[in-house]
Amino acid sequence: ALSLRERLDENKKRAGTAVETMRAALKEKNYILAQRQYARIQKLFAGFRDASIETEISSGISAAKAAFQKAQALKSEQGIVDFCLKAYEACRDYPGVKELIEKYPPQAPSALRVCADGKAKANILSWNRSSTVGSVYYTILRKRDAKPMNPRDGEKVGRISMCGFNDAGIVPGYGYYYTVFAERA
Repeated sequence: ALSLRERLDENKKRAGTAVETMRAALKEKNYILAQRQYARIQKLFAGFRDASIETEISSGISAAKAAFQKAQALKSEQGIVDFCLKAYEACRDYPGVKELIEKYPPQAPSALRVCADGKAKANILSWNRSSTVGSVYYTILRKRDAKPMNPRDGEKVGRISMCGFNDAGIVPGYGYYYTVFAERA
């Protein structure tokens, strides 16, 4: 059996992890995770309550729920995407938002150009932006000897919002292929 001191130390460790995880979740607006960690802390310490944390969590989840329900009720792609983004801004881990917005991917960027810079030992990439309205990020993949065919096929060398990238991580004399994928911010 554990002594009182050992039990207190164990509870302190468990609570410390839960508190750290909850703080990080709150900072990132991951309110579903924060809610779980808050409940865990309450189980460890009966009577623990922080009204400001409860309000922040419930407000974020409520706003996300309302926006997500509106997104689900709409028929237009732009409306669905707009309300999914509002839900995501309110609560980044609200269930179903990411899955719904992934059904409406942004238009792909076009005209990828690669120019080798021998002095800098880098490949300089540029492309035409996606025609999708709103914030779009570009994930740049690199692969030797074959073009990356999907977002998991190759080495991720960058994720940016601009339409250009300098790949300084190359070895001269090797053939590199690139693909740029667009994703919603």
